[in-house]
Amino acid sequence: MVAVRKDLVIDKGSVFEVSVRMKDSNDAVVDLSGYTTQFEISKINDRAVVIADSVPTVDDDNWINVKLTDEETDEIPVGKYLYMINVQNPSGDKQRLFTGEITVRL
Repeated sequence: MVAVRKDLVIDKGSVFEVSVRMKDSNDAVVDLSGYTTQFEISKINDRAVVIADSVPTVDDDNWINVKLTDEETDEIPVGKYLYMINVQNPSGDKQRLFTGEITVRL
């Protein structure tokens, strides 16, 4: 499965929230019981430089919910970055679900 590309915007100093779902090739929602999730913001030209990260929650309807507090977004310098939402299944297989450019603005 190829990661979905979607660009996002964060207003510096404000709460940032986004929710996504993982679907299979038949467009059915994947049961994420036992999965772990990761959200990461890094420099576009150097993914090793992580600007911010968090562990999204997964609700009973299998929505992956990413949230950064106003304090967390205030720590991110204004600019353009790369973000990724990844999952890892109970067997340890990792998969990138969503990626794109994320702009932090005043």
